[in-house]
Amino acid sequence: MTDEIFQILEVSDAQRSLSALHEHVAARCGRVQIVRPGSGDSCVLISKGELDALEHALEILSDGDSFRILCTGISQIAATTDTRVGPPSPVAGDGVAPA
Repeated sequence: MTDEIFQILEVSDAQRSLSALHEHVAARCGRVQIVRPGSGDSCVLISKGELDALEHALEILSDGDSFRILCTGISQIAATTDTRVGPPSPVAGDGVAPA
């Protein structure tokens, strides 16, 4: 078992180390994708905390009013954030002449 937060294991490897996977995922809010060779099917083992967070995010995104409030908040933050690329403009009195 590695310290990676996201890993992919074959089902036979996951079976052999289920207890360690449980401990790893629960402690780190990580994920493990479990695959079966020769099959396109897979599943993902995630922590309860991560599941709760994903479900909460889905609730917010599926509720029109909450989503609108979220978008408004993001727009307000974006409007007050300087998104210019490049060096900042010189400030008057800083001793640097504008180019």
